[in-house]
Amino acid sequence: MIYAFFYCWVFQLTLVYETSLYLSIIFHSPAQTTSVITHLLPHLYSSFPELPETARTASLLSLLHLLDSGYPSRSRFDDHKATLPSTFLPKSSEQ
Repeated sequence: MIYAFFYCWVFQLTLVYETSLYLSIIFHSPAQTTSVITHLLPHLYSSFPELPETARTASLLSLLHLLDSGYPSRSRFDDHKATLPSTFLPKSSEQ
């Protein structure tokens, strides 16, 4: 019972943060985007037993945001990418 309540609460919270992430990108609010990323990735997604489909999209958007906002430096991008588990990113096409 408690686990179901916790899972439902985390799911709702994730939806709120994902919506905030998408809206902050649409309305060009870099400060808001950065703020949302720190809460959403990877901590909130890691609490799910199975990775939600939207986690990869949010991961890619967060990396693109950090690459854009930190230009010409890639240090924030590299630091953030290092904190993301490999399951959060699409599989490499290189074999």
